[in-house]
Amino acid sequence: MKDKKNIVIYAGKFGLEFSGGCIATCKLMEAVQDEFNAVIVVANEIGNHYIKNLQHIPCSSIEFAIPILKSFDPNQHIFYGDFFDSIALVKADVPFYFTYHDNWPEQKELSQQDEINALYFISTYEEIFKKAKKVFSVSEYKLKFIHQFTTNTTLLRNGILQQGEKKVRKIKSNLCRILMTGNIDARKYEKAISVFHLLEKENHNIQIDIFGWNNDVNLAQQLNAFSFVKLKGYQKDISYAKYDAYLSTSFIENLSISVVEALQHHLPVICFDVGGLKEVVNQNNGYIIPPFRFEEMSKSILEIHSKNYTFNSLPEFNWEEAGKTFLRAILN
Repeated sequence: MKDKKNIVIYAGKFGLEFSGGCIATCKLMEAVQDEFNAVIVVANEIGNHYIKNLQHIPCSSIEFAIPILKSFDPNQHIFYGDFFDSIALVKADVPFYFTYHDNWPEQKELSQQDEINALYFISTYEEIFKKAKKVFSVSEYKLKFIHQFTTNTTLLRNGILQQGEKKVRKIKSNLCRILMTGNIDARKYEKAISVFHLLEKENHNIQIDIFGWNNDVNLAQQLNAFSFVKLKGYQKDISYAKYDAYLSTSFIENLSISVVEALQHHLPVICFDVGGLKEVVNQNNGYIIPPFRFEEMSKSILEIHSKNYTFNSLPEFNWEEAGKTFLRAILN
């Protein structure tokens, strides 16, 4: 890039130990950092990262962010956001780019409070989408939602954090070891209870390991009550080679990068047909099941030994490729 600019990111948190969206932004900036003089992060909290030219400007709220963002010369800076608080970029009246990682409008189905919250979040995202120079979507599925407000969009796949081996996998062991990942909350694991009750009735040698922070103590206790389920807590790197399949019981999704990582490690995936998951999961590499057919999901878990699986490469799920897509968009 000639005459390098700075890139300014506004986010509540920035780092590799926070939410999936936070991780994605951090990895994207890591991929493109050499194209900018500095990566300026206006955020309340900075975590771990691998960006050598990062400058942090502490900021505790949207209200305080607006004058900070206004202080940057748009001729020398490119602006970027990734969450609802990017409304500060709208209020600051600066030209900006935005990636949509969130789960609205589907998330309003989680609870009565979420239904109320949807009024704010959806209207806020509408403002962001309409004002952004370009809106990136991590799934084709969410493009349909964004296109209600703008067609100025680009598909920008998230990369993966753990690379998998390139081979065709065939399950052979007697013990079926199943992996689940993601922080314990209702969206990801509430439906697992119904599936596990069905598995409990069967006399099969199954072990399900769940990795993630415990954000719902009551739900965690229900999961832990099943003899074949083990809560392993958060772990940065997971040994996928120990497992025979990956299970997702999430009923609201954009496009889970954890599912993509499992496929890259050649684990067959069993999941509900929600969000953009069918963009990567099919009958060759797992089971994608209509919501919420718990008996069908339980049966699929018990059948994973009986199939061979073929895993196609997913080259677009790569941070280097994501960086190239991002740079092409902002240079046009």
